[in-house]
Amino acid sequence: MTPAHVDLQSGHSFVVHLRYLNGMTPDTIRDTVAGVSATGVFPGDIVSVSGSNAYVGFTAGTGGTTARQNILKWTFTGGMGRSQN
Repeated sequence: MTPAHVDLQSGHSFVVHLRYLNGMTPDTIRDTVAGVSATGVFPGDIVSVSGSNAYVGFTAGTGGTTARQNILKWTFTGGMGRSQN
């Protein structure tokens, strides 16, 4: 991600856009309270790892401390243009 003052420990809500385009994942995270954002583009050939099928979901880790994550809204658009909420 490009340097920005996005504090993931602020307790704020964030809007995250993750995409997969031709082996690259252009990503953006925006703090909805502070109004700051960070962007990045990462290589990742999902097809070579998962084959023709893959699962989409959310996971998190805390490194041993307690944390709570809430998914307030989720939208997925697959390669065929279908949207699942």
